[in-house]
Amino acid sequence: MSFTLRTEEKHEIILNELCRDLELGAKSKAVLWLIENIQEIQAERSMFFQNMTRLEREIKNIKCAIQKKTEAELELTKLCSN
Repeated sequence: MSFTLRTEEKHEIILNELCRDLELGAKSKAVLWLIENIQEIQAERSMFFQNMTRLEREIKNIKCAIQKKTEAELELTKLCSN
């Protein structure tokens, strides 16, 4: 099976990077590599976004804890100065 693929310039850049990184001789081999490895790529991408979401929650919790600590310190300062 053969097909013709017309890519945009940004896609050409990506294909060229893939060829370089994977040591592939042709862009068609890069496209085939993507097709053959799509499940692994999607799994890694999903794991990346899950980790990013987890880290965002941790950052939010840390910010909240810092805010509570700051408020508690201010309250303690007020109590001690009275």
